[in-house]
Amino acid sequence: LELLASALERAKLKTLGFTGLHMRDDEDDSLGILFSSMNVTKLETVDIVGCGAGVSTCEGLANILRNKESKLEILNIDSNAIDNSCVKVLCQSLAENTSLKVLHIHDNEDITDEGWALFEKLVFDASNLEGIYSSNHTLGNIAGHPRPQLFHANYYRGPSKRGHAKILFLINPSFDFNIEPLVDFDIKMMPYVLEFFGNRVHVNLDNETDSPCSWLYQIIRRWNMPELFSFPSAEKVRLTAKVDELEREMELLRLENLRLTSENNLLKSEVQSSGERNPNNAKRTRTIS
Repeated sequence: LELLASALERAKLKTLGFTGLHMRDDEDDSLGILFSSMNVTKLETVDIVGCGAGVSTCEGLANILRNKESKLEILNIDSNAIDNSCVKVLCQSLAENTSLKVLHIHDNEDITDEGWALFEKLVFDASNLEGIYSSNHTLGNIAGHPRPQLFHANYYRGPSKRGHAKILFLINPSFDFNIEPLVDFDIKMMPYVLEFFGNRVHVNLDNETDSPCSWLYQIIRRWNMPELFSFPSAEKVRLTAKVDELEREMELLRLENLRLTSENNLLKSEVQSSGERNPNNAKRTRTIS
């Protein structure tokens, strides 16, 4: 591998592949050195299949992926010794990569849910809106990932449009407008938010469209920002009216309760007074008893 590294240092290959290469631990380091040192300006496809490649190899591949001149589009690392540590190295290098479109990573049993989640966060960082917009918008296929459909958003138009589509998908994942991601925005940002939704028709992953007017309606309806709209939101007006109606009903019930209590006390008083005015009737009643 060291001799090969020396020979490939100036070579301008488009495709490089290793299959069934049985490497010792120190040879994994050598393969990493090979990728770190070779000319990658023309390299489009790399296949490392069934070679026992691990962290060192991934670190060498990471150098290629971080290279601004890299044109690598397809990386196949099926059936190796890839684990969560390897995935972390790859994801860090892919954060700003704009060339890799397909990653084959089947039959790497040491990758757990934690590792798969790193790939998901790479292309769809849902921690906040800025995280989504700055995610990787190029990697559209991770063959071997248990949830490959999550990466299909990266097939939509250009990178900028993919970022917009992901933001819209976060806010409206099941066509139930979720305004929570916007709650922490400074009020000065809201005109830009309105412009964002006003200028774009939402396109979901099934290419169904939704009128941008519905987004503006939901923002105005659900966001309580009198500073922006010069009046409370329609939703707050509706809820306030409902609360006022319930308070009026409670007051009527309170008055009705007072009236009934007063009538009951009056009846008790009349019965008591009647007994005092007719003691014989009361005595007769006791005798009969």
